[in-house]
Parts: sequence; structure tokens; C-alpha cells
Amino acid sequence: MTCVYQRLGPWLLVSALVGPACEQPAAPPAAPPGPACRALLDAATRASACDPPLALVDEQNFSDEPRCRQAIARLLDREPLVAEITSLYGHEPREATVTEADLTALRDLALPASLSLRPDLPAGPGVPMTSAKLAERGLTRAQSGALEIHAQAGRHLLRIAHAGVEQSYCVRLAQCQRLELTVHGSRLAAHPHIDAGTCEPLTTTRTQPLARRTHSLTRR
Repeated sequence: MTCVYQRLGPWLLVSALVGPACEQPAAPPAAPPGPACRALLDAATRASACDPPLALVDEQNFSDEPRCRQAIARLLDREPLVAEITSLYGHEPREATVTEADLTALRDLALPASLSLRPDLPAGPGVPMTSAKLAERGLTRAQSGALEIHAQAGRHLLRIAHAGVEQSYCVRLAQCQRLELTVHGSRLAAHPHIDAGTCEPLTTTRTQPLARRTHSLTRR
């Protein structure tokens, strides 16, 4: 009995049979996740409420503790400004120390919210573009024409400018919320999460970290 295995492409492994039937040897059972990988997996699972595709992490079973410790250190070490998903294997492995305080900070990591403004006046001849800032951070214009930004939960000052006119609003964002608002010129349509004028007290988007670097726990 002979089993010949041939690798086709980077992932596909097929067997060619010569003689009686044979099977590819069973892979050894995966080791259970260690404390760092378990904490990272829990954080990614919690973040799946913000982005349903991240629910795929529930199917993974990781035991690469050095990479998980490195990922946790990166999450907690840098102040995020935008949402981002990166691979657990996206960086060269290096040793990192994770303390109980780090694991607690990861469990308490605030999840981001997102804001999308959809102008109902398409820019064109005689119609200038609408622009906006949330706590002094400019919103990014998507291909659809919407203005978008990620921010921490809380109350934020939103300034909208159009044709030389600027309006101020206080916007309330919740963790994992995607708030979509219609804007006509510099005026927002009524919504329960907005109030005209400034926020009291004024909050910013830089007072605590976001879970923007929740790692996509995918196999290589």
C-alpha cells in the first residue's frame, strides 16, 4: 500500500492512490489556547458585535502564546485613530511580556463606534462639497460620497461645513454602533442621537484606546 501526496498550490494537499485504499495520517489534536491566546480570542469575539465577520474567530483554537502576547502588547501600546483588522501572523514574532494588568486592560478595552454622514446634495457645478469634523478630526470621504469616521463611544462635537456655512452638533455614539445620518448642506436631519450646539462637557476621541486593532485570528 502506497500513498503519494502531492501539493497543489499553497494550501491544497491531495493524495494519489496506488494499490489499496489509504488515508492521510490524522493531524494531532491541537493544544488548547493558553491564557494570552484565550484573552485575545475573547477580545476578538467581543468585537464581533461591531463587525459580524469577526465571528469566525470563534472557530479558531490557537496555542501560539508568543504571537498572542505580542498581539496583546501591540493592542495596548499604541493609540488607535482608525479601525483596522490585522493578522495574528502579520508581524515577525518577538517575545513580549503580558501581565495580569494587561489582560484586565484587554478585557476592558473600549470598542469603537462609527459615524457616517450621507449628503443629499451631490457635489457638482454650483454645488460645493460638504465637509465635517468630529472632535477636530476630519471625516473621510468614501467612494459613495458619504463622510465616515471611527471614534470611541461618548458625546462628541460634530462640525459640518457647506458653502461657507458651518453648523455644530453634539453626537452621542455607543460602542459598536454605526450611526448613519443624512445631511442637507450643513444641516443634519433630526435624530435621537444628535443635539444642536456644542457638547457640555466637550469630549474628544483621544481619551482612551479603541479596539481598532482587534486581530483577525486566521491560520497562515
